[in-house]
Amino acid sequence: MRSALNEALLLGGWLPGGTPLSQLTMRLYDLLTDGDAEGLRAHFERLYASIPHDWVRANPIARYEGYYASVFYSHLASLGLDIVPEEVSNPGQCDLVIRHAGRAWVIEFKVVDGEEPTGEAMRQLKARDYAAKHRGAPGITEVIELGVEFSRAKRQIVGWEVARTP
Repeated sequence: MRSALNEALLLGGWLPGGTPLSQLTMRLYDLLTDGDAEGLRAHFERLYASIPHDWVRANPIARYEGYYASVFYSHLASLGLDIVPEEVSNPGQCDLVIRHAGRAWVIEFKVVDGEEPTGEAMRQLKARDYAAKHRGAPGITEVIELGVEFSRAKRQIVGWEVARTP
């Protein structure tokens, strides 16, 4: 009985045409498969906008990069992809790397005080060249560097810079 319930939940959650949740999950998977960085941005903007105000109103957690990175990571981890948080390389640690469908998404997060992006996330990606270990790696045909900035005041994505290299 328990195994039948587990199978029903798994199949209902992953098969196209299933519940709305499975459609959202498949849409996120497709965005990563297609390398659609702008679609991914819209997806995560909706996700952060849906977090209830009361969860962060009296809690200082939304001031910290780890909060935003954890929400981003856990949402993607539910897809079962090859994801490495805090990936270590010679120049330091990159916040998140996703390897999927021949692409390496190399992601750096920053939290900014104002409501405007600063470009700091992409500057760090470029300065430290976290993507270097993925360029030309077996199975990787494209590297997507993604600098994501969150506003403490808005509790939302305000900066989203993308750089692509073969």
